[in-house]
Parts: sequence; C-alpha cells; structure tokens
Amino acid sequence: MERYRIVQLTHNAGFEKRETEWVIEQKKWFGWKEIFKIEGPKKHKRISHKSYDKAEKYLFEPLS
Repeated sequence: MERYRIVQLTHNAGFEKRETEWVIEQKKWFGWKEIFKIEGPKKHKRISHKSYDKAEKYLFEPLS
C-alpha cells in the first residue's frame, strides 16, 4: 500500500510577497520523496497547487 502526504511550502516568509504552494510527497523506504512530472530525460517539473483542496483533488483523481 502506497502512502502519500500533502505538504505546504512557504517562500519569502519574512517579506510581503509571501507565496504558499502545496506539493504531494510519497513515502519511500528511506523517507518521503516529492512527486514530479517527468517531461523527458533529466527534465522534471514540480507539481504544485495553490490550495490544499486542489492538491487533494489531484491526488484522488484517476490517471485516465
């Protein structure tokens, strides 16, 4: 059984232009690893969401 968690990342926390994004991590045997979209050899793209609800919806929607 695979386990996932949704993590909040905050950028520029001490400034007025603070940005928050939500990412999904998968439990591996050595710890938690962020899920990326693979676009080609050695090209990865972060899958980030603007809210917890959107990240949760992405996690539960089917891959079809």
